Amino acid sequence: MIKPKLFIASSGRASQLAESFELWLNGKGIQVVHWKEETFYNGSILEKLLRLSREVDFAAILLTKDDSREIQGNYLDAPRDNCIFELGLFIGALGLSIDRCFMITSLEGTCLPSDLAGQIYIHFEEPEDLTDRGACKKAMRSPAVKISNRIKDFKSTAVYRRPVLPLLTLDEVLALERPRGRAHPGSGHLLPNSTVMVHASQPIETNGAFAPRVLSNMGRRIRYHYFFSAVNDDCFDPIASMIQTLAAVGVEDGSAWEELDETQQLKLLANPVNAPIVERNLKNIGKYLFIHFIPHRASEVFCVHNAGIEDAADCYLRWDPSSFIKLDGTGAEKVEAYKPFKHLSRSTVFGNSDYVKIDNLIAAGLREKICNMFPPVPLRDKVVEICFGNRR
Repeated sequence: MIKPKLFIASSGRASQLAESFELWLNGKGIQVVHWKEETFYNGSILEKLLRLSREVDFAAILLTKDDSREIQGNYLDAPRDNCIFELGLFIGALGLSIDRCFMITSLEGTCLPSDLAGQIYIHFEEPEDLTDRGACKKAMRSPAVKISNRIKDFKSTAVYRRPVLPLLTLDEVLALERPRGRAHPGSGHLLPNSTVMVHASQPIETNGAFAPRVLSNMGRRIRYHYFFSAVNDDCFDPIASMIQTLAAVGVEDGSAWEELDETQQLKLLANPVNAPIVERNLKNIGKYLFIHFIPHRASEVFCVHNAGIEDAADCYLRWDPSSFIKLDGTGAEKVEAYKPFKHLSRSTVFGNSDYVKIDNLIAAGLREKICNMFPPVPLRDKVVEICFGNRR
């Protein structure tokens, strides 16, 4: 049985109250996520809060006497602004349901957000000494009992709307693109001579860390088919950048490629010492990278490993801006909608597609963006030939 998941937040000053509240909930069949101000995470605090707001079923925010405000000439105790923000965020994330977001407060109504007037607050007496564990535990007993009972009585089927599958970061999905000698259907890893399919409005790999793995896979004859939106030219710059980053794998200067400015990148690509590396990368790009265009903006972002192999295709669907979920058994289904790509005979990265034909206008715009990413003759001509053939 899945336990309901409850998010708890408080100010740093009231952290002992939040810990006491959590202790009262232990053994109540509730999974508690205790947010602490002093906890540090990879990425921004807002990104972490947004992710948590999609993972929990309920939220409890402690509004305590942390600040003071002047109201009609009187100075009154007031809650911390961060707690008010978290309260609004989770009310919105939980479907604007006040029954799923609990406000536990020691403050008077005039000090609380006026937009929430008429809503039910769970009041408690705030101890004078918030470092006194016994006093804090006593103060939190009644709110904990009330909230655990309300969670128990909550009957909406929307409570357990969160995915039961684990969320994966983009880096974790890309890590599964490492072929393994013992990879097998269902392992999540790429099989030999397989295909990776990516469906998005534009490239989702936004840093250079992906490039060495993709080039290594291409060296193992793994093909990459990208389906990008052709609604406008927003994708031209990231596509050109992706091709340049792939071509530059192995060109060392001691810095990450994306940290270099345009002049430094062109200088390294033009260095005769690097010519064999870049030419070898471009040869693999020409053989194993295929970019198609779809006539609409991608409504969902997903990638399929082992595309075209029905019993081994694994689909990863973007759940939020930083997370993916694996959809078991849907990889082959996702590929079916784009089935013709398996039968295309392509001699260039941007060849004729069964989806959107590469007309002269699109080709000219792409060619200009890509050419600007590479130094002049002879490298620029080689890139154009690999991407578009001999067209001028």
